Amino acid sequence: RMLVHNCDTNYTTGRKLVQVDALFKEATKLFPSSFRQREIKLVVITGGEPFRQNLTPFVNKLLDFGYVVQVETNGTLFLDGFPYSKVHLVCSPKTGSVNAKLMLYVNHLKYVIEAGEVDSEDGLPLSVLGQSIRPARPWSFFFGKVYVQPCEDPVDSEKTVQNTKSAVSSCMRFGYTLSLQLHKFIGLA
Repeated sequence: RMLVHNCDTNYTTGRKLVQVDALFKEATKLFPSSFRQREIKLVVITGGEPFRQNLTPFVNKLLDFGYVVQVETNGTLFLDGFPYSKVHLVCSPKTGSVNAKLMLYVNHLKYVIEAGEVDSEDGLPLSVLGQSIRPARPWSFFFGKVYVQPCEDPVDSEKTVQNTKSAVSSCMRFGYTLSLQLHKFIGLA
């Protein structure tokens, strides 16, 4: 069984434990029947931290049915027996280091940018989650893409604009890829 919630919305209410088969059925229902026939069917698993629970049975079932799976993690936990080499792993570091075992499988790194809180040497955040923790940087053998995403301020739209400008600047200067939470821009969250 897995605990299901969404980190981009109010996830402290409405959480529930579900069986893997029920979760698989719900997840695959989201694909229109015309889309189910196409080659790429992507399922993205985010959190909180997804690896706080055993994702392996659910992910294996998705993979068995031809789905492409992406897991977004903070990089602190490694789940033994998980099919890391068969999924796309996006790490958004929330601590000063990434689990050494996990580093081998990370395809992409993602950082949230706030204006005025960006290191001029690498264009990445000086801190994370309002704490004085400098998030882990790309390691010497990391060859994936680095994404930067502007921090959205739901109260102060001008701050969101400044954060977006700062993220774009980091992309232009350091060659990162801009990542936007499009579901918020189009009103789905």
